[in-house]
Formats: sequence, structure tokens, C-alpha cells
Amino acid sequence: MAGASLPYTIILLVALTKIAASLTWQSWIRLSLPVLALGALIFSFLIYGGALVPGDLVPLVNVDADLTAATRPVNLSIATLELPGLVGLLALRQVAVRDATRDGPQRCSMLLLIRLRADLRRSLALLGVALTLLVIATGMRRRTLLAFDPALPIPEEQVLMYGLIFAALLGLLFMSASAAIDARAASTVDGLEPFPDPQDDTFAARLKRRADLASAMGSASSFASFQSAVVITAPLLSALIGTSTGS
Repeated sequence: MAGASLPYTIILLVALTKIAASLTWQSWIRLSLPVLALGALIFSFLIYGGALVPGDLVPLVNVDADLTAATRPVNLSIATLELPGLVGLLALRQVAVRDATRDGPQRCSMLLLIRLRADLRRSLALLGVALTLLVIATGMRRRTLLAFDPALPIPEEQVLMYGLIFAALLGLLFMSASAAIDARAASTVDGLEPFPDPQDDTFAARLKRRADLASAMGSASSFASFQSAVVITAPLLSALIGTSTGS
């Protein structure tokens, strides 16, 4: 799944680069650095937590050496394949902040925001599925290790740690992009239809026009917010289900 999503993600990012003036090769390097740093920090705690944080905190941040050694190739492979998608979330945020301005034609800004929301949903779906599969693979590897040696100290909670960390990572990057798009959409609505005076006779009509403009740009509905929350928490939910069923 991760390998299949990589070509689609690259095509999406190339298309985004063509329509966004702010996405230069320098900006791609700059956007990649925080993702690489965050990923390195996460994997350092998962793999080398015992050495980095000795003492009583070790059980909270360190995963059993046997589990990490067995899953390290899978983890690194999926992380490498999904890196463009994670960087893409930050790219969507940058485009919303720098390219979707109120200075140009408002129709172009609205169309760009609609495109950004659609790309954000696609990226979230691909990343959510890939990270969920990573957590499932970790849980299956744990069962395999215990089948060979039931005495191995690999508690179920360590699989939950994988799910929690990956859900937090995906949620952090998604919320960063989503908040920027929402802020730019609200600014565009204010530019097209300022909030009316409550004493104005056209108050209700102008409020409806503001709502119509926001809806046209894909402002998140309750159901869309629920969908996003489910996708973001999917890695953690898969770990919880696996733990409750003994997987």
C-alpha cells in the first residue's frame, strides 16, 4: 500500500508545484527538514529510548529491542515511502498561507482552496492507511516473536505506543495544514462578504451568502471532521483493537 501510494503522492506534489509559485526546490528542502527531524526523534525514542533516557522513564519511551530489531526494516521502508506525503501536508499549508492570497482574483483563490482541501483529504487517506498497516505489521511481528519464545518481554502496550505516536504525528501535520486552509478560506469570505451589521435589514441574506461562500470552498462539515478524526486515529484504533483481541 505504501509503495502504491508513492507514485500517486509524487504526481500530486508535482501538480501542486506547477500551480503554486511559492513551491520552489529550496522550499521543498526547507519543508522536508522538520519532517526528517521529527521522524528521527520518534524513531530514536522507539529504538534507542533505553540509552537516551535511562532510569524509570525507560518503560515509557523505549520499545523492546527484539520488537524494534524485527520491525526496523518495515518501519524504515514505510517511513521512507510515506515521507513525501508527510512533507506534502506542510506544502499544502505553505500554499494556503502564501499563494491563496486576497490580492489576486477571488475566483482563483477560491478554486485554489477547493483544490487544497481535496488534496489534503487524499493525502490524509493515503497516510492514514499506510500508518495503520505499519501498526498492524508491528502487532503481527510481536505475535510471531512470542510464538517462537513466549518468555520474551514484549507487552501489548508497546504496540499501543506505536499507534499513539503515529496517530499524533499524522494529526499534528494534518491540523497544521487544515488550520491554514481554514484561515485563508475565512479571510476570503470576509473579503467577498464582510460580516454584516445585525441591525441591517439584509443581515440574514448576507449571512446566508457568507455560509454559501464558505460551503463552496469546502469548509469542514461535522461529517467531514468526523471522517478526518477517524483516519487520524486509525493507527491508534488498530493497536487498541489488536490489544483487546489478543492480536
